[in-house]
Amino acid sequence: MSDHSNHSKVLLQECFCWDCESCGYRNIAFWIARELSSKHIERLRRKGKRIGQSYWFVESPQRVQCASCEAEFDCLPFVAE
Repeated sequence: MSDHSNHSKVLLQECFCWDCESCGYRNIAFWIARELSSKHIERLRRKGKRIGQSYWFVESPQRVQCASCEAEFDCLPFVAE
């Protein structure tokens, strides 16, 4: 591997990767980060959850479109294991 110390660095971002069922093109879809409302945070605290002042969660897109052939697909919900 060559020395890349003179090159700038990039920030990798998490995303969802999917293959188009129509044309096979490899696509990416970025996640959707949402902040819980203060009401929801208080509800979770009353249930015994330990949560700070703010809390974020990630959602996957509900629908995607292929960047190559423009076919559209509904998405199965993302469940982290």
